[in-house]
Amino acid sequence: MQEAVPVGEGAMAAVIGLDADSVEEICHQVTVEYGGEPVEMANFNSLEQVVVSGAAEAVHEAMPRFTEAGAKRVIELQVSAPFHSSLMVRAAEGLQPMLTHTQFNAFETPVIANLTAQPYPDNPGDYPMILAAQIYNSVRWVQTVQDFHEKGVTHLLEVGPGKVLRMLTPKIEPAIKANYIEKPEQLEELRSWLAEARETADA
Repeated sequence: MQEAVPVGEGAMAAVIGLDADSVEEICHQVTVEYGGEPVEMANFNSLEQVVVSGAAEAVHEAMPRFTEAGAKRVIELQVSAPFHSSLMVRAAEGLQPMLTHTQFNAFETPVIANLTAQPYPDNPGDYPMILAAQIYNSVRWVQTVQDFHEKGVTHLLEVGPGKVLRMLTPKIEPAIKANYIEKPEQLEELRSWLAEARETADA
């Protein structure tokens, strides 16, 4: 990813308190004005927060426009590359050969692809394309959580360092109870939470 866009040439910013349609419209306007140098929707984090990504000059031009349009806060993110923007196509092309030569099996349990906010298809031959395209397309977390809710998911567990998704989930679907685990010391607490989740599922 760093080879695709050298440090300083790309940027990302979080836009809080402005609807996604308004953010996307401003992104489009700036991209046109900058001759195609993109600023694009990178992450749909919650109904109140989206992240934009693209060429540094275009992102910096768009930031005050988000504020003027009514955003409560606009924060430039400290990142090394403009992730989930079209500037990452080269990175996806670099990953593609490895994905193509990797054997994938069909999932036994449905897995939602952030690229589509829908379950991965039954054909594993489609997985390389989906994984590569995710590098330069938006992360659709809002749509993913909404799909969980529509499918009857009541509990969501985030595994790994941090609890960003656990914090974002209630802002999208308050009915889903979200938790996280990142340290072994949390195991006992997690067991109690999972027991509660099973009782809810059996009810």
